[in-house]
Amino acid sequence: MRLYVADTFLQMREDDWLTLTTLPQQPLAHVMVPEEYDTCVTDRDLPVIYGGSSAKLFAPDDRHCTLDIFGSALFMLTRYEEVVKKERDALDRFSAMDSLAYQEGFLERPIINEYLEILWQWLSNHFPELKRKERQFAIMPTHDVDNPFWSLGVNWYHRGRMLAGDILKRRDFSLAKEHLGYIANAVSGKYAADPHNTFDMIMDISEEHNLTSHFYFMTAQGRDDKDGNYDIMHPEVRKLACRMMERGHKIGIHPGFGSKDTAQLIKNDTDRLRRMIAAEKIPVDSFGGRQHYLHWSAPHTWQYYEQAGIIYDTTLSYADHIGFRCGICYEYPVYNVATHEQYSLHEYPLAVMECSGLAERYMNLSYEEMLKRCRVLKDKVKKYQGIFVILWHNTSFMTEDDVVCYRGILA
Repeated sequence: MRLYVADTFLQMREDDWLTLTTLPQQPLAHVMVPEEYDTCVTDRDLPVIYGGSSAKLFAPDDRHCTLDIFGSALFMLTRYEEVVKKERDALDRFSAMDSLAYQEGFLERPIINEYLEILWQWLSNHFPELKRKERQFAIMPTHDVDNPFWSLGVNWYHRGRMLAGDILKRRDFSLAKEHLGYIANAVSGKYAADPHNTFDMIMDISEEHNLTSHFYFMTAQGRDDKDGNYDIMHPEVRKLACRMMERGHKIGIHPGFGSKDTAQLIKNDTDRLRRMIAAEKIPVDSFGGRQHYLHWSAPHTWQYYEQAGIIYDTTLSYADHIGFRCGICYEYPVYNVATHEQYSLHEYPLAVMECSGLAERYMNLSYEEMLKRCRVLKDKVKKYQGIFVILWHNTSFMTEDDVVCYRGILA
């Protein structure tokens, strides 16, 4: 018996590759998934990224699937549309608002997992002896270390300006007293009391759930005012990295702002982390990373990660919206649509960054709504035995609401 899957995306002319004419036609067609396949999807009303013209999932008979499953997967996983579309936000990032997934209402569903599950059930119905790789749901808590300690790397000029602002502009003497205490602790080397030093709490929470936290350190000191102004070779930072590893957690690289299109910057940042690892004799042979500000460019950033010897990336969620930027909750080897190269680099798609949901400039959700939306995303990842990747900065554990929300998402 032969089974047929629609093939539309890759039928384009070679000259049309990476042009606007090859993007999906909007508004997308939808098909109603038959009841016998309803466990494959999160909603029976299924958007068709690429596929045939039929309103049915199978037509003219059940040996013909009208979804272009493989073409749609290639489109989503490679971020093809981000190479083709030129729209960018004020920080030169591809915005969720410009994505097909957001515009067509499926950003918060792992659409490619749904397509693959339909394919698997369809194959199983006709070839029940088939087996597939066993997967197990996992949570991957990650933490970008933009500023490990509140006052580390902040010079006296900026400290003075901040204190003056507390007193003269904000007229908040209690805040000035609090900041003065932080500065005094830093000057005397008492970083344990620093408000940004939430790392033991983070590791405690992960260990309560039998999870491994991944901490991504920045090494681009002083290169851009958006980067963390700390020295990766500072004794307190080195001790922190060692403590993380001793407790069974992971460290990685957080390339600085503006590095996404520059191979040398990513290499420089990565090499600095390697020098710290070597100096401390930390038993780390390889590591992954994530771009600062989720400042990422398709396909160049992947290419430069590969060249720098970084083994995985976990940047790919949108800064302005939680959800499935790549349409999938599995890690996968990346493919460069410009050079037609497959890399050894893997992508672990990010589903949630706390700033995306809670920040006023983005979704501006309440903690209650954030918890609710994130739990829905996590349940969808669990449905497909995927990896739920969450980013919660160490500086976002400073209020009870922050901690309660984070704990609730992991629970």
